[in-house]
Amino acid sequence: ALSRFTLATMGSDEHFFLWSLPDLQMDGWSWPIVFAEVSEIYGASVEGRSVSLEDARPYHDYLQWLESHDLSDAEAFWKQHLAGFGHVTPVPTNFSHRNASRVVAEAHATVEGSLATTARRLRTTPGALVQAAWGILLSAASGLDDVIFGTAFSGRPAEIDDVGGIVGPFTNNLPIRIKAIPQQPVAELARQLQGDLFVLNAYQHTPITQIQEWSELPWSERLFESLVVFQNYQVSDSARRLSDDIAIDDFEGPIHTNYPLTLIAT
Repeated sequence: ALSRFTLATMGSDEHFFLWSLPDLQMDGWSWPIVFAEVSEIYGASVEGRSVSLEDARPYHDYLQWLESHDLSDAEAFWKQHLAGFGHVTPVPTNFSHRNASRVVAEAHATVEGSLATTARRLRTTPGALVQAAWGILLSAASGLDDVIFGTAFSGRPAEIDDVGGIVGPFTNNLPIRIKAIPQQPVAELARQLQGDLFVLNAYQHTPITQIQEWSELPWSERLFESLVVFQNYQVSDSARRLSDDIAIDDFEGPIHTNYPLTLIAT
């Protein structure tokens, strides 16, 4: 089976639920959708009423969209975006391929508020601000003024109606290029990156293997060695409860990658 479920009783009113599944089954955006439906099914069973669920759009519709999606514009964009980049941006030497590291940054309310306030003042998004900071950090650590790192994109095309309600794997990891000029103000760099991300968003469905082929890097080296995952999707109350009597607390959905260093900002 693709999924395995384990329920451990921790006390009379506390249980630990473990759901094991491969990353290729669904992405982080999908689990609140599944939990909301499970909540409705459980509540209907407890209350003895019929289940009321909206018809979900099948994942196959996305696969059909991908099959018909023209990549000719994407090729021109990625070749221009990566032109002249012929070196891998290293991560600090204490991280290695055999011991991949995961750094999770969960900001408390004060930091989160400060980040949002700063992003508004700089006319950018919190995600772009975090990525700009990561680019500056990589530049300082490597001594390079032209760096590339990976960023996770939702991968959900706006062209598909109700795409936000489809359960399945959509996330795509794509290369972000930052040229960090030492004298350039951070605000200017963040706004520049925000504009780049807006343009790049239209090409977020390009397979990373195809982008690698269009780049100037040899196949023996991959485009980036670090990955930034910025999680800011909304979770409805229906995905946090099973009926009125059971609450879902301390949810954790670990992210595993094959990159030496992964930064997860939640």
